[in-house]
Amino acid sequence: MKIFIDFDDTITMSVENVLRIVNKRYNKNVSVEDIGKWDFSDVYPDIPLKDIVKVFGEEEFFKTLKLKQNVLPVLRKYTKYNDVIIVSKTDMTAMQRKNEWINEHIKSFGIPIRFVGIMLKSSKGILDMSDGIMIDDNATFLNETNAKYKILYKNNRKFDELQEWNGYTVSSWKELNTLLHKIIANEKGYTNGKI
Repeated sequence: MKIFIDFDDTITMSVENVLRIVNKRYNKNVSVEDIGKWDFSDVYPDIPLKDIVKVFGEEEFFKTLKLKQNVLPVLRKYTKYNDVIIVSKTDMTAMQRKNEWINEHIKSFGIPIRFVGIMLKSSKGILDMSDGIMIDDNATFLNETNAKYKILYKNNRKFDELQEWNGYTVSSWKELNTLLHKIIANEKGYTNGKI
């Protein structure tokens, strides 16, 4: 089965990293709990969105970016018998840096994963996911796809509550592992370990 996974704030702790950089750069003191909007406009009203988005592609961002807890063991488990693809909306600079980061922090551990970058103005719906599972922290992006199964990865932030979603939801990679196991076992019709 194909498993499509978003990069920022699904596999990685991107928002925490952006806040650290923007807070330092603009002498602010915003915490993750303060954010109520996806575009940061409620916490950084005086900073243009393009300047915040630019941080997602900067070298400093990737030097300090961390994986969420339990990502590697879960990816290792599901890449044995499934095609796992990281899908991210990004610009050209960030696309190259994300690919390099994935090579260093995931593939270097023997995890055979692919990366597909989609330009910012495009939709993740341009990919055929009809035979797969899509995991994303943004309900809008999930709804744009034709994935057979869609899973919202909630980060338990204020802006998560603003998303309209009534499908599968997880808040950790441990929960995601359990749900993936259930879905794939049901799809394959067995639970003999080849999940």
